[in-house]
Amino acid sequence: MMINVIIADDNSFIREGMKIILHTYEEFSVSATLENGLEAVDYCKNNPVDIALLDVRMPVMNGVEAAKKQPFQAVFLIRTEAHPGSDRHARPYSMH
Repeated sequence: MMINVIIADDNSFIREGMKIILHTYEEFSVSATLENGLEAVDYCKNNPVDIALLDVRMPVMNGVEAAKKQPFQAVFLIRTEAHPGSDRHARPYSMH
């Protein structure tokens, strides 16, 4: 059984990086990469989604707002940070 995943992040490098990582696992299918939470909510109205990886900070609609509007089976909120002199990293949050 394939697990349908969407990735919503305003940073294209993060979106594509997560997509590449998930493609290494045969049980995951990345059905869409989106630029904000509103696009994620709209996509889910007409497409089945099992897991949503949502950035906490995005323009238009952030991941927290999107998670509240759409009843995903599983939501992982990702917060990426970049500080001068440090690597960009992600911190996962769960809504459950």
